[in-house]
Amino acid sequence: MDAQTAVERALPLFRTTEPNDWAALSGGLARAGLPGEMAGDVAALMPIAFGRELLDGMQIEFSPEYAVHTPGGEVRIAGQLADHPVFAAAAALASRMVERQEGGEDFVAVATWSAEFAAVNQALNAGSDVSDLVAGPPVITQASPAAAPVTPSAPAAERRPWWKVW
Repeated sequence: MDAQTAVERALPLFRTTEPNDWAALSGGLARAGLPGEMAGDVAALMPIAFGRELLDGMQIEFSPEYAVHTPGGEVRIAGQLADHPVFAAAAALASRMVERQEGGEDFVAVATWSAEFAAVNQALNAGSDVSDLVAGPPVITQASPAAAPVTPSAPAAERRPWWKVW
């Protein structure tokens, strides 16, 4: 199954599944015919793509990279989000939906699964200035690597911690 078909099949499942009920979403993706690794990638990356599209234009700085846990328990940069086929397909679908002004409920339902979207919402509700928000690479627990590991764009000492919003 290709990434575009997978994200199209997954779209209605996010609306019919209670946010953050990962077990129910996983079961729904399996029933929709998504193979295990593809289902994990869709569950992990589709909300990020939709959340970022929903927040587009707000001057929030999002990392172009994503990270994964290593078998040793460390976190490392795994690749560029745009290079991951599932993220690219989800981002294209989200962009088309916004451009055509369609699928509002489905669109928002996917975006609300995004931890980045939730963090931005919490920061804004707490009084943060949107122009000060910076998001580090999302740590994806189930996504398969897009390509060979890449090194961070700046030495660790120069990078802002992912958890700080300034």
